Amino acid sequence: MRRALPRPFGAPAATVGTLSVIASLFASAPAAGLPDTTGSASLPGSSLSVTDSGPRLSPGAAEAVTPDVREVAVSEVGPARRPALAAKSGSIPVDGFGVVGATWRGATPRGLRLVVRSRDGDGWSAWTELHWSDSTAEGTEGAGGRGGTDPLAVGEVDSVQLRATSATGRAPRDLELSVVDPGSGPLDDGGSGALTTADGNRTAAAARGSGVPVLRPLRRDTKGVRAPLPRIRLRAAWGADERMRSSSPSYGRVTAGIVHHTVNSNDYSRSDVPAIIRGIYAYHTQSLGWSDIGYNFLIDRFGRKWVGRYGGPRRALVGAHTYGYNHLSTGVAAIGNFETRLAPDRMKRAFGRLLGWRLGLAEVRVGGRYRWMEGERFRAISGHRNAGQTACPGTHLYRRLDGIRRVAIGWQER
Repeated sequence: MRRALPRPFGAPAATVGTLSVIASLFASAPAAGLPDTTGSASLPGSSLSVTDSGPRLSPGAAEAVTPDVREVAVSEVGPARRPALAAKSGSIPVDGFGVVGATWRGATPRGLRLVVRSRDGDGWSAWTELHWSDSTAEGTEGAGGRGGTDPLAVGEVDSVQLRATSATGRAPRDLELSVVDPGSGPLDDGGSGALTTADGNRTAAAARGSGVPVLRPLRRDTKGVRAPLPRIRLRAAWGADERMRSSSPSYGRVTAGIVHHTVNSNDYSRSDVPAIIRGIYAYHTQSLGWSDIGYNFLIDRFGRKWVGRYGGPRRALVGAHTYGYNHLSTGVAAIGNFETRLAPDRMKRAFGRLLGWRLGLAEVRVGGRYRWMEGERFRAISGHRNAGQTACPGTHLYRRLDGIRRVAIGWQER
């Protein structure tokens, strides 16, 4: 189900908009209703350390960022006026680096197609299709009752508009356009600050003066199929407000890595990336009603690697990225649309190194035999389209899977 955005401790209930809360407020105890994941674990192919749930920040060092999410109802035009046109919104204002998506309740009309356009000082853009498929969440997490598209980052624009068509001329029931302002935070441009891990040690990044919280090597990283730990930015690096997620993380087993793409524009800057991830996080949790961001990891076009879902990047954390296989895989999403553009070499290398390391922890050799998941055969690194009826991760990224596998094999043999 969808939830109201949380408010900071001590703030009045009427507080609305982008809110910043010092992350150290969460340092002394786990979020309400959530387990303290700083303990140990004994799950197959996984391990947890005090650093896995993210660094704890010294008071005043950095702030979590709470996005603002608006749900705008879109009225049905009606089949009598124009059989193909089902619904069309007005011009909806956008604040900040906008992320949008459409959600609805109940059955999906046959032939449904949803497109958006944005307006800035140069006028309206062309219409861009919002991609949607069957829910990628499972169990109680996917029981919110709302269908939805993938989120789309539209960037710094003045307004957006949604248009829906269907074969029947009918719109989905309770159609809404979600407009997310991800807000801005001190680490969006790399930032600085005295960042410490839960055991009181400064992160490697902080020691170098960058202030970006990254995953630290542990002895666990030398077990299983050995592969070096690549530089991975933690949730604090993109300003995750931990109160926006719900329920306890769940764990399964990692037997394969699934490659995705987020379908947004490819021309974002380095400093845009934290806002894009916060926008996806807010849309998944507040609009679709998922417990957290769906992906275990994300990779940007600059080759930087980011932790997605909460619960420990070394653990066999169940995400919401590939329906039917979330409990047996880890999902990594490329930030961008690779149906329309080639994936750069640095992104290929980043995928190979991250998945070589993560699958190595689960004792999965990328160059080994096919893996079996729910009676189906998969390569150790596969694309989302191998597991369902979808174009994800885009034609141009899918063609790079062999290259990603070669990088991962080499990384596991270092």
